Amino acid sequence: MRKGMIIIMLIGISLFCQSLQVSGEEADVGTTSAQFLKISKGARAIGMGGAFNAIADDVSTLYWNPAGLGQIKGLEATFSYISHFQDINFGSIGLVQPTRIGAFGIGVVYLGHKDIPGYDVRAVSIGDYSANSMCVSLAYGKRFGKVILFGGSFNYISEKIENEDASGFAVDLGLFCKVPIKDLSLGLVIKNLGQDIKFVKEDNPLPLNFKLGLSFKPLTSLILAADFTIPQDNEFYGGIGVEYWIKNIMALRCGYTTGPQDEGPGVSGGIGFNISRFVVDYAFSPYGNLGENHALSLLVRFNLI
Repeated sequence: MRKGMIIIMLIGISLFCQSLQVSGEEADVGTTSAQFLKISKGARAIGMGGAFNAIADDVSTLYWNPAGLGQIKGLEATFSYISHFQDINFGSIGLVQPTRIGAFGIGVVYLGHKDIPGYDVRAVSIGDYSANSMCVSLAYGKRFGKVILFGGSFNYISEKIENEDASGFAVDLGLFCKVPIKDLSLGLVIKNLGQDIKFVKEDNPLPLNFKLGLSFKPLTSLILAADFTIPQDNEFYGGIGVEYWIKNIMALRCGYTTGPQDEGPGVSGGIGFNISRFVVDYAFSPYGNLGENHALSLLVRFNLI
């Protein structure tokens, strides 16, 4: 098992280093399709600066690292809403059920814009139009031994702008493991691996990216985490986050991210409340001139063990 873990880690590090070469080239910001897939999901992770791939211990790991599904011990559901900047509304729901052969999950992500003013080539108003995007995911995660978890998700993606629509499929692959150093965990994820999405006559690739995460839990009530992201259409960036629980009732969170390039660096903060089988989380993150991001999530544990 130890040899297998070393091989897996070497493969992950190799992929990570190869992707560093891609990030060294000039980034083509915004040239990929389905940009909504890059938006962080869940108030807990947002409050920690998006540093969640190596924590991955609740139902929201559906959207971060599907390998983390293997850590969930009972039926969990999540409902999340984000009031994004520039009048963008973003919501997600997820459900995970552990079984004897692994944990299965389903998630839905939806993004909608308020009416957008439309103009012709002469800058004459032609009325408002609408745009929305959606992703439906089926995920699976399983624990192998005491230290390694694997997972993946199959995603159906659709986008619509006024009367034009497009769709495609993608896969996320994740690894989560407890490294030999006590209380240290590693997460490695490849996201949005799939076919191009075509609008009218032009197709563009999905926002493929590689994520490497580390988390350290020196105390039962304290988690320190860091994530590093290498996107296909942007510069390399990272994020760090801290979560501290007070008597397992209230959580305080803060984080900082250095990107992505088109959004810039920023701080974030959040708070959470654990009430029996319910966890309510709120996060706030400013984006400078773009506006502010407010996120609210509800997690429900149906089977307490």
